[in-house]
Amino acid sequence: MSERFPSVAELRGEAEKLGIPIDRQVEFISQQQNIYRDERAKDRDAAREQAQAQAAHEQAQAAQAQAAQEQARLDHEYRMAALQQQQQQPQQPQRALADALNRPKLPNYREGEDMSAYLTRFERVAQLL
Repeated sequence: MSERFPSVAELRGEAEKLGIPIDRQVEFISQQQNIYRDERAKDRDAAREQAQAQAAHEQAQAAQAQAAQEQARLDHEYRMAALQQQQQQPQQPQRALADALNRPKLPNYREGEDMSAYLTRFERVAQLL
């Protein structure tokens, strides 16, 4: 594509060197211009195809990098959730033990005790739980 194509004056000089008569030189120049025009069009098409292939390759690489980044993010989230769950598991039995120690105890009924007083205490404690 860096090749320089000849001007009309250069083509006319080439036609004269080849010994083409003046009446046929216009036809020769026109043919040569068409040939060079076709070459330039082929060069442009090749450059366009190469640019499209390069863009497609870069797009594929970007999509692959994005997929890898998304996978890394998901792996990180999974590991963080697993760590968080591990940290919470030992604390749960401690919480249950602490809750059991802080709860009020249900009163026991003793023989000869007033039944209505016992039931009143029982209901009050049950409401606290």
